[in-house]
Amino acid sequence: MKTVYRYRTLIIIGLILTVFIILGLIYNHGEHRMNILDSNPLSEGWKDHATNTFFDLPYDFDLEPNETHGFSLILPEDFKHPQYLLIRGSLQDVVVAIGGNIIYSHDLREEDSSIPYASLWHYIPVPADSDGLELTVFLHTPYEAMSGKVNEIYYGSYNDLNAHIFINYGQGFVIGLITFVIGLAIAFISLFVDKIKDNDVVYLGLFAIILSLWMLSESRTLQILLDSQYILGALSYYALALLPIPMAVYLKRILLKEYTKIYHIIIVYSFILFISIVLLQQFGIFGFFQSVFITQISLVIEVIVTFILLLIHLKKHPKHQSTKTFITYFGIFAFIGFMEFASFVLEDFDLISVFVQGVVVIFMIVLFSRYIMILNKNYHIRVERETLEKMAYIDRLTGSKNRHAFEEDLDLIFSHQQSKRQLKLVYFDFNDLKTINDNYGHDIGDQMIVDGYQMIEKTFGELGKCYRIGGDEFSCIFVGVTNKLYQQQSTQFNDLIDQYNNEKPYKFSVSYGIAAYQADKDMKPKDLVKRADQKMYKDKEKYRTKN
Repeated sequence: MKTVYRYRTLIIIGLILTVFIILGLIYNHGEHRMNILDSNPLSEGWKDHATNTFFDLPYDFDLEPNETHGFSLILPEDFKHPQYLLIRGSLQDVVVAIGGNIIYSHDLREEDSSIPYASLWHYIPVPADSDGLELTVFLHTPYEAMSGKVNEIYYGSYNDLNAHIFINYGQGFVIGLITFVIGLAIAFISLFVDKIKDNDVVYLGLFAIILSLWMLSESRTLQILLDSQYILGALSYYALALLPIPMAVYLKRILLKEYTKIYHIIIVYSFILFISIVLLQQFGIFGFFQSVFITQISLVIEVIVTFILLLIHLKKHPKHQSTKTFITYFGIFAFIGFMEFASFVLEDFDLISVFVQGVVVIFMIVLFSRYIMILNKNYHIRVERETLEKMAYIDRLTGSKNRHAFEEDLDLIFSHQQSKRQLKLVYFDFNDLKTINDNYGHDIGDQMIVDGYQMIEKTFGELGKCYRIGGDEFSCIFVGVTNKLYQQQSTQFNDLIDQYNNEKPYKFSVSYGIAAYQADKDMKPKDLVKRADQKMYKDKEKYRTKN
């Protein structure tokens, strides 16, 4: 029963959801689900201009780079009505003609050579009454791997074509977006949230952000958000080149500290490689697609080096559980990364997205598990540290700052010339505490100490900081407080003592003295403390003489 009571909220919510689902199944009348009409493939009956042979899409011709490839077909009856064509250009220029008239052209040969080629979706409006006319598509690319590659072509309404893209490729977009949000959240929490922030974990968040940008770029859906040829063509290459940097920083700071120099080299090399590929593209010397093989080879080498170093580290520290866990996840991550690299080398570019999504899913498991463990560990460490610091600087009886805090604060003020010149120190000592302890008990004596501190804090705490030095001795530090203001608060303090004594069977009184900083006398903090203490004892002598 205790277990049921403990989880009563979850049980109630579960029952409500169960009843809701049952009622939904019982009263399932009519068909109200939204139907999304997919686009229509335009795949069969294409004629290659070079060979006069017919082929179906998709198809991959054996062509040289920079060779323009043309192919055509006769538009079916559906094109009696206005339609949109959807053509996927794989790093290709796309020109479309109907009946010999060009209706669409996206040709980077006419643009600045610094603009990178991008794999884009091309939406081409086709006017009504185009049925029976010849549709001709011309493709061109400077890259051998993409020469002759013809993707499937679709037609339909603009919304149907959008739906087709998102239905078929939206999974990668969603995973990338979720990864980006999680990475951003981890980076923010690691840097700014008190008690759990960790400036090393932020690099895992940054790694997730960069990986998510690559995922979004490779998802074939980034055109939903952006219309920049440069971003669409460059983002994945930027992300791929920068990807090893945050992970290298994390490894050298957390797991592989003894190999700091190696990871310094990896970080510097990655930055140089990144800058190089950007400049080579910018000056039209070497395109992003041409340099990506170098980037991928570099990643493969870095992964192999890291895996070897992790195994060496584990051999030296066989009981290091966090290293074992990281090696397991990193091994799976590396395997899928190698598979993706192999698919790129084999020019199976459609397979890349499958492997990338697998990498992201596994990486999210690694990231979450690692982050939760670190988060929990850091939280407990910080709570424990704060507790110990509080015990070190706070007096347990009164809740005031203690002698240790007093000495540190006083030393700090003495290190600042301007504050030191305006410094005043008050020393307090409660009278007849021993007599009160003997006559009324130590509990009453302790309560009198607490009440006395509260009166000191209430009046003099407005002017500065107050401390319990030990036993029945207290002190307050003032900076920039005038004598007039101090006298006003002293009068208020004496009034509080009188009110307090009216309610108690014993008489409470305090001896105290104040000393202002003098450059010729107070070379060290203890000199000022000594003078304030001496003035307090003079006041105590006056009290003893009267009583």
